[in-house]
Amino acid sequence: MAGLLCLQASAQFDLQWDPSVPVQRQGADLSLAWAGGLNYCQVSEIDLDQDGLKDLFVFDRSGGQVVTLLNGGTPGQVDYTHTIAYDEVWPFRELHDWVLLRDYNCDGKEDIFSYSLGGFAVYRNISDNNGLDFELVDTLVRSNYVPTNANLFVTQVDV
Repeated sequence: MAGLLCLQASAQFDLQWDPSVPVQRQGADLSLAWAGGLNYCQVSEIDLDQDGLKDLFVFDRSGGQVVTLLNGGTPGQVDYTHTIAYDEVWPFRELHDWVLLRDYNCDGKEDIFSYSLGGFAVYRNISDNNGLDFELVDTLVRSNYVPTNANLFVTQVDV
């Protein structure tokens, strides 16, 4: 009978991301050990935290994963820290196949160019003091091919 009693037990537990846990290899600290592995990545610069320093936006094409690294600003040194603070920024989780960040409208903020079916989409960077933010400009960029217009065709493997 005791075997049939239900006891409140938890078979699972919550894991919390903690990048402060040190990882070493042969006595040397690995500062980006918790950033994850990258297989087929595209790297772009963007000021994620509006501090005036260009941070890194890394898109891993093989898994559609975005990895963000903040620039620590140490002169003459590579000083990047992995952060998950921007993982939920729209549209990062929706991006797929390829992603490039370029400032197309010359406002000093990198905009997003990303694959969409048969072409590419554009997201304008509208970040301000409230944080990083984007708005969709077009889901499929088109061009005027007189007498008609058609999408600018870019394949998912073209970039």
